[in-house]
This record gives sequence, C-alpha cells and structure tokens, in this order.
Amino acid sequence: MSRVVGASLAIALFAFVASTASAVDAYPPGPSYRPTCTDSVTMFQVQQADTTLNPCYPAIADTVKGIRGIITAFRLRSTGRIYMQNSNGSPYNAVQVYTVGHTESQGFALGDSISVCGLSQSYQGESQIQGTLGTSLTVRKISSNNALPPYHAGTTSDFKWAPAAGAGSAFAHCNPLEGALVRVNGPLKVARVAAGAGLYSPTNWLLVNADGSAPGDSVIVDGYTLPLLNINAPPLGTQVDQVQGILRRATNNGVDCWLVSLRDIDDTIQPLPNLAEAYPVAENKVRLTFDSNVDVATAQNAANYTLGSAIGGSTVDLATVVGGAGNVVDLTITETLPRLSLESIQTEGIGSATCPTCLSPQQSLSFILGVLSVAEVQAPLADSLGGVPCLDKSRFASGGSAWGSRLTVRGVFVKQYGTLYFMEDAAGGQRSGVAAYNVPFGMTAGHQYLLACRVQEFYGMTELSNPAALIDEGVV
Repeated sequence: MSRVVGASLAIALFAFVASTASAVDAYPPGPSYRPTCTDSVTMFQVQQADTTLNPCYPAIADTVKGIRGIITAFRLRSTGRIYMQNSNGSPYNAVQVYTVGHTESQGFALGDSISVCGLSQSYQGESQIQGTLGTSLTVRKISSNNALPPYHAGTTSDFKWAPAAGAGSAFAHCNPLEGALVRVNGPLKVARVAAGAGLYSPTNWLLVNADGSAPGDSVIVDGYTLPLLNINAPPLGTQVDQVQGILRRATNNGVDCWLVSLRDIDDTIQPLPNLAEAYPVAENKVRLTFDSNVDVATAQNAANYTLGSAIGGSTVDLATVVGGAGNVVDLTITETLPRLSLESIQTEGIGSATCPTCLSPQQSLSFILGVLSVAEVQAPLADSLGGVPCLDKSRFASGGSAWGSRLTVRGVFVKQYGTLYFMEDAAGGQRSGVAAYNVPFGMTAGHQYLLACRVQEFYGMTELSNPAALIDEGVV
C-alpha cells in the first residue's frame, strides 16, 4: 500500500467531520508493539480482523492514512457515504467511508481512485472509516474513469440474508465481501414483499431461485439505502434475471442480516420482452408476440417499430396491445413492397409489464407479406420445375427439407390423418390443398383458420411446419 498521497497528486480535497471518538494509534507508523506496521493500512488490514493473518489490524479509534481504492457506490441521501474497493476485487478488500457530506456533489464519481485519511470504526457490524471531532476526514482523488472492480458472483445460498451472525449464519461467507460489489444470477423470483422481519415495505424484497432449489435460502434486495429515488419491490412472483449491488450488513427491521443494496434500477435485471414471432394477420396488419408481458405505453408507441422497407416509404401507422394487456401487439402498416415479398420488422424500447423502464434492445424478425392462400403456397417455383431433375416445390420452402421464412396461410381444415392436418382453400381448385404437420392447437373440420407457420418440402410433399399461432375464423 502506498503512503498517503501528497498534495501534488491530489485532484480534489474535501474535509468532513463525523464521530466524537478520539484516535488511539495512527497508521503510519502504527503502534510501537507492532513494529512491522511501517506504512499506511490497506483495505485488507481494515477488514480482516484475524491478527494472525493480519497483524496490523487497526483497532476501533485508530487513525488510518492513505487507504486507497476505487469508488463503487455512493449513499445519495441522508448522511453521505462512499463505498470503495480494490481493483483486484479480492476478499477483504472493500470498505465504507462515512463522509457526512456528499462527495458525489463535489466532483467525485464512480470509478475514481481515491485516498482516505480517517478513523477506523464499525457501524452495524460493517467496517467503516470516519472523521473525528475537530479532525478532518480527508478524501483525495488520484485518478478518474477507472474500471470498477469485478463483481463477486454468488448464489442465494452464498448471500442468504439472515441470520448475519451466530449458528447457521451466512456470516462466514459474507464477511470477506462486506462492502463489495456482488452479483446473483438467475433465474430468480420475488418471494416476499410484505413488511416484516428483515424487510421494510415497499423498498425491500426477497428473491429465491425460480426453479425451487435451495428453498430455505433467499436474498434481501434493498432499494432504499443507495439510490437517490426509491426502487420499489416488483410484484410477488416476478422473475428476475440478475441482481447486483453492494453487499451490506445492517439491522433491518429488527434483524441482523445481509442484504444487496441497489445503486440504481440497472442493478436489477428483470426479463426484457424479447420479440418471439412476427406474422401477418391481414394484408395491412402484422402481429408480434413477445416472450413476456409488455408495458402498454411503450408497446403502443408506433415509433418503437420500423419496417425493413422503411427506406422505400413503408410505415408502421398504429400499434395496439391485443386485449389491452399481455404479450401480443398488432401493427397496422402501410407497405410499398408487393405482397408475398420478404419483409422484416424491428422493435426497440419496449418495456416489460413489471418494469416499464427496463427497455428492450433492437430486435428484428422477417416474414412474408400478406395472408397467403393455399394455392399461393403450392404454386411451383419455376426454376425448380425447369431443372434437371424436375422438382415441384413451393417458392416459400428453403433448400432440401429446410423451412422457409415465417408466413401466414388461410385455409379450411378438412381432415386429420395422424400428425398431418389437411387444409384447403374455400374455393377449391387445383393446388388448393396442403398438409400442416403436427399442429399443437385444436382444429374443427369446416372451420377456416389463419395458420402462422413455415413451409418445407418433405419427401416430395409441400408441408406447413413449425406452427406458431392459429386463429379460428369460424365456419366456412
């Protein structure tokens, strides 16, 4: 550990007054009975209390000088705090600095390398550097824009919330990571939001494994302590892909426990609505399905959708969440491409129903324009008919037995034979019948359907495969 940084290296200097305690020993040089402590302490020396592993452990009220690290978080309200951590992210290498004032409003930022001179203390079981009455707590900036230390990845068992100390506690694992950046990967789900032992409402909630494993282990998520504005609990049962933040020890609603404190909304990742399917349901309408329920406001903003042929003048004129809620959106479009052309739709900025501000990235799917008749599907590809050998195949099938692009076919269901469901154009005629393979939806003979599917050639027969949706248009 370097000695306290000189003024020539300091970019900023701020002083804050805190505790009424008085210093006992100052590092450097440290107490006379510890002759090896000739330099300022490291975060490891502040955090690791085992004097065999750490003979220079400063006692409470000892003054430390020049302890250095990277800023990983601020407490943005109430009394100010900085969380700092060594860049290597190793255990026993993070500490809380009690600044009283708010350094984030004085030119300090996440990623700053800082040096701190102050008093070693403990607050609610957490190691802490404070000021002393009449003595300044000195915070010096060394450099900016440093990468944050790596997150310690763990499980719900690793970071289980209580008890923090005593028999069966999570203390043994958590203590080395106190004040550090941690992450729990999912899938997780919200198991409790009600106020009670360990939880304040509405800014605390418990997460457990979504698959039901380790049912006795859960993680407290704290949406109050560090963010400027409250982050409230998602609805009970909400799935969460990931949660990260600062691991803290606190007496939370009467319970001594560990919790993961969020710094902002980005520290909890709920499933973003991913575009799952896109297919026409009318000549001027495309239906999109997402893999989770969408936020209605962002999903009904037509500006969040772009057609692939937009450069040629095609537009998305209206977006409607089908039924007023859920995961299905209908787009009313104006097309410059002819029907049966390959088109694509791009979506972005769609929030989830449980997290409207968690916005999806750009995503795109392609499809065939228009609602096809069976005869249009069965029409032969001229190049194949003229080939040697002659091959009678649909233009919408891919090579060999591979599927083609997503499309929608209208036809009347007439008969099922095993896994094949035969559909025919209501008007009949040549090439008006086709087999649909393994349709997982109930069909009634004599009803007309829209089937979103793909086309393949299977042992010389054109088939509708990979069904994604079925819409019953009634008796024909």
